[in-house]
Amino acid sequence: MRVNFYGTLRDQTGNERMEMDSHDGLTARQLIELLADRYPQLRDVLLDAHNRLYDYIPLFVNGRNPRLLPGGLDTPLENKDVISLFSTITVGRMNVEALNGSGSPGERQEG
Repeated sequence: MRVNFYGTLRDQTGNERMEMDSHDGLTARQLIELLADRYPQLRDVLLDAHNRLYDYIPLFVNGRNPRLLPGGLDTPLENKDVISLFSTITVGRMNVEALNGSGSPGERQEG
C-alpha cells in the first residue's frame, strides 16, 4: 500500500510517501499506530492519550474517509490501497487534492 503524507507530516517523516505491505487484516487504526512507532515524532501529533487518532486529523483511504465506513478505522486495508494522511494546517488545500486525486498540486495519481 502507499501512504501519502501532506503538510507538516512530510517534514516530520522526511517523506512525501512511503510504500509498505499490508499485513493480513491490517486496519487503518493499526496503520496509524505503526506509523507512530516508525516515526515517534508523529505520536503526539496524531494520537491522543488513549492512542486513538484525533478526530480532527484528515485521513483518507482511496479518497474516502474511513470513519464513514461501517467498520470505521477498523476496516481492513488492502495492498492496493492509497492512504492519504494530512496535517491539520493543510485542510483548506486537502479537499481540492483529495477531489482531484492528486498527490500534490499538479500531480495526478494513478489509481
